Amino acid sequence: MLRNAMLLASLYAGRSWPGVGSVEVVIGLLDVDVYDWAELRRACRRIGPQVSVRPFRWRRLETGSARVVFPAAPLSDAASVVVPVDGARAFRDADAWIVMASHTSGAVAWLRPSAVFCADLLPRRVPAAFGGPQGLGDRAALAETMVGWRDAACVFATTPMTLSDVVSYAGVPPERAVLVPLQTEADALANMPAATGGPSEPGLLWVTNAAPHKNHVQAVAALRAYLTAGGGLDVTVCGVDGHLLDPRSGSRHAGALAFAAAPEVLARTAFLNEPGDAEFHRLMAARGVVWHNAVADNGSFVAFDAARAGAHLVSSDYPPMRYLCEQHGIATLFHPPADPDVAAQALLEAERRVRARVPPAHKLREPTAAELEAGYGDVLRRLVAAARSRA
Repeated sequence: MLRNAMLLASLYAGRSWPGVGSVEVVIGLLDVDVYDWAELRRACRRIGPQVSVRPFRWRRLETGSARVVFPAAPLSDAASVVVPVDGARAFRDADAWIVMASHTSGAVAWLRPSAVFCADLLPRRVPAAFGGPQGLGDRAALAETMVGWRDAACVFATTPMTLSDVVSYAGVPPERAVLVPLQTEADALANMPAATGGPSEPGLLWVTNAAPHKNHVQAVAALRAYLTAGGGLDVTVCGVDGHLLDPRSGSRHAGALAFAAAPEVLARTAFLNEPGDAEFHRLMAARGVVWHNAVADNGSFVAFDAARAGAHLVSSDYPPMRYLCEQHGIATLFHPPADPDVAAQALLEAERRVRARVPPAHKLREPTAAELEAGYGDVLRRLVAAARSRA
């Protein structure tokens, strides 16, 4: 989500908007140890002087105060309504808020006119997504989060399925649900070296993480079927917390247990965590086959990464990922998420193409500046109108 926030900050701060003028952006991030705050501040300065970053934490309102904020909502005595605390200001020095999160710890009290970016509503399809009871995927907490969305100026998403979920699952009125184009980091990756000559170290690069919607058990079954059918490429697991899928680390993750039960797959697999952008691009170009396997999500940036690196893309088939690839000209070998044998055949076909030096048929189409300005300008205009109506 930080990737999305930085891209949106760059878009909003990088131009003058009709009827609005220039925009300053403060990126608020939870005050946790995972962030390198000095590097984040440098990244903001690279975008421009109008962008800054600020840590905050959530504070739960007492029930009486919460009912003042959401008088029409059926809030229980145990309901969670939260406000951001960033020192003395609670972001009230901003004219409007954009909440870049599908799941918070409760309904956000809109102290300013607000829009919500819904990346996806995975718990609708993957009950274990984003944690257990009282975690970010807890259905009670998610329900309270979505109560707040219904009072936002708008909720925006980048795929039709997620936008449909915003209306039919979250209960946002259709007139306040907005489809916007996906921002793709085209400018940030423009200086990456172009792939030439085909893969230098042919292999399967499985881009994943430890989240349950990433389909680890079925994916390992697919790799076992791939090797049994004569597949000859080694596997590299790459992504955040990738080491948790390696049983040799002592992990009890479901993916690690699946690898432990498939020693012939484990013997052909190397595990990485998240490399830097340049190394990630090099790995994709060198291996030649990039694999994305999820039960469901909002599609993946890795589709663009693979296309730019000149690698073949193999992916599980679900509506947002198919929409993203078809919309942007990314050639993909699709397979059902729950069919390891068909997935294995897709991987074998990708290997055949790599060994035959058949280049991928990507015809990558990035969103145009006009499309981005139209989509995200609509969000901005709704926020400005909401702010003026409060004045």
